[in-house]
Parts: sequence; structure tokens; C-alpha cells
Amino acid sequence: MYHLSVKTISRASGRSATAAAAYRSGEKIIDERTGEIHDYTRKQGVEYSEVVLPENAPEWANDSNTLWNAAEQAETRKNSTVAREFEIAIPKELSLEQGKDLVRDFTHKLVEKHGFAAEFSIHKDHEKDWQGREKGFEGYHAHILCSTRRLEPQGFTEKTRELDGGQRGREEVEYWREQWAKTANEHLKEAQIDKQIDHRSLKEQGIDREPTIHLGVAATAKERRGEETEIGEANRRIEKAYEQGLKERKELEELSPVITRYGICIRSALEDRERLKKLTEKMDRGADEFVRRFEAMQKQKEMDRQRELEQERLFERFRSRDMER
Repeated sequence: MYHLSVKTISRASGRSATAAAAYRSGEKIIDERTGEIHDYTRKQGVEYSEVVLPENAPEWANDSNTLWNAAEQAETRKNSTVAREFEIAIPKELSLEQGKDLVRDFTHKLVEKHGFAAEFSIHKDHEKDWQGREKGFEGYHAHILCSTRRLEPQGFTEKTRELDGGQRGREEVEYWREQWAKTANEHLKEAQIDKQIDHRSLKEQGIDREPTIHLGVAATAKERRGEETEIGEANRRIEKAYEQGLKERKELEELSPVITRYGICIRSALEDRERLKKLTEKMDRGADEFVRRFEAMQKQKEMDRQRELEQERLFERFRSRDMER
């Protein structure tokens, strides 16, 4: 399954970089700007967290508490975007350790290109899917929290505007969607796992299936409790239609050899009929020619017989004259 989404964390929606970092890392962070204490040390499912910094970053930035407080203090407007998050699904075929290596590799690529500070946290997936069904496997996903400013030896500097909205921002996000697929596929190959993920849409992949609709946190929670939602019902219809399509395609594939053999038989029969038709036509032409020649032969015989009779009559006439003399 492929998933990568990019979200912003903004003061305009009542959020902060310190709260986001504490929640994702399962740590306790005190916001020095507001005095709020964000304590998520009891949060379940946080498997691992690690800070990734650009080269020549200041030493203090290695501490998560200090890093995200500095990111908050670098912003002065009340509606500032204080952090950006990449949320990604780790291929379920990879172990926790393999997942760490994969996310670390991808995070380093992000940091090297944009120069921001980042902290990735790996969370254990919910044991049930969005419909409340047991998944039957242990999976993980990751949150990569990034500063919105570049981090240099003197601290946070300019904004990473290339990741803001607009055409350029969309192109950057699409670039990272592709890079995540490439990086994940490289790690799957290294692990000798014969699986690949694809960042392209179903239509771009040539898959004739309607995409499901993103549920969101609230709808997912309701579905897991057994409460049906409109979006959930729409997704169930989509999945049912897709499963029916797969079933019909499988049946068609099973019938394909039979259809092929039947088609060969029909083609052979048609070819035989065509050959028979040509042979019949040839025989008919031969029969017509035979009758024509036979009739001509009979006519010739009759003419010869008539000549012989005529000659005999002439001979008798002359003989009678001679006798009379």
C-alpha cells in the first residue's frame, strides 16, 4: 500500500510545533513561548524517534525539546505555519528495524535538499483496519516533522518557500511522493522482498478501479467502533465493485483457454467450409465442362453417322444404275 501526505501545522488552527513533536515522539515538551506542557509519555504505539539535522547544524538542535521551541520562537506572526509533516506508510513486509533504516534514509534526503531540521517518529499501526476488522499483520507508519525554516550554524534562517502552496509546492510534493516510492523499493529489494510500491494514481498505473475516499480521523474511529459513516459506506461500495471486477476478470482468464480453443475450432470450420465451397465450385465447373464436351462428342458422332448413311445411299444409287445398263 502506498501512502504519503504532506500537512502543515499552523497557529491559525490552534496548533504548535512543540505539541506536534511531543505527540509524535511520545515525549514531554514544555512550550517556552506559552508555558504549556505537552506530555505524551503515556502514549501507546510510539516505537522510535530520531532527530535528523543538516550538516553544520548547531549542537543544541539535537535535543528535541530545544529544537522545537526554537522553531516556535523563530515565528512571530499569530497565524504562522510553524512546522510541516510528511506522513508515510511503511511497507508491511519490512520489520521495525528495516522500517527505521528506510525512514532514516528518506528523512536524510529531505534534510539534504531543503536544509530544514526534522524528527521522524515511527508508530505502530492500529491492529484493526478502518472497518474494525483484524488486519492479521503488524504494520508501521511514520511521521516526519520538519521545520519551516532552514537550520544553519547561527540558527533558523529563511523559510522553505519551495514547499508552500502553488504550482511549485505541488511539484515538490509530487517529487517527494516519487522519491518515497523509489527509496522504499530500494529497501525492499535490499531485503530481498519481491514487492514494489507505486506513487502513481490508479489511472496512471492503468488500473481500472475507482479510488477510495480518505476517511479522516473521526470517521475512522467511528467505523472501528462499528458505527457506519457515509464515507465508509461509499468505500465499501467501491471495494465491493472492485472485488466483483476481480472475480469476473479471474473467471474470464479461466475461460480464456476454452474461448481460444473454441475460436480455433470455429476458424478451422470456416476455413474447411471455404475450401469445400471452392472444391464444389471447381467440381461444378468440371461437370459443366464434361457435359459440354460429351454433348459435342455425341453431336460429332451423329454427324459422322449421317455422312456415312449419305455415302451409302449414294453408293447404292450408282450401283443400281450400273445394273440397269
